[in-house]
Amino acid sequence: MFACSWVEQKRSFPPMEFQTLLDSVLFDSIVRKEIDSLLDKKRNGIELDEENRIDVLNEFIETQIRHFEEVVSGFDPAQKPDSKKMDLEFRKILNL
Repeated sequence: MFACSWVEQKRSFPPMEFQTLLDSVLFDSIVRKEIDSLLDKKRNGIELDEENRIDVLNEFIETQIRHFEEVVSGFDPAQKPDSKKMDLEFRKILNL
């Protein structure tokens, strides 16, 4: 979802580093606090087998899914990107 937000906002490839991605596209402080809490647990080796539902995150995720479903519903499947251009960009990323 965060990579989709990056592409939608910046019209470029999203960064690989998750922290950079979050810092750039997640502006909701309540959602950010919950995500940071989960990331801290993960970094500290706390395994999260089963946790209680985090309503703030579930609502955020559902809202984002609805938003991006709406965004992609406007795409015309007949309008495909130029695969040669995409191949070239991919090769640049791979340094080939």
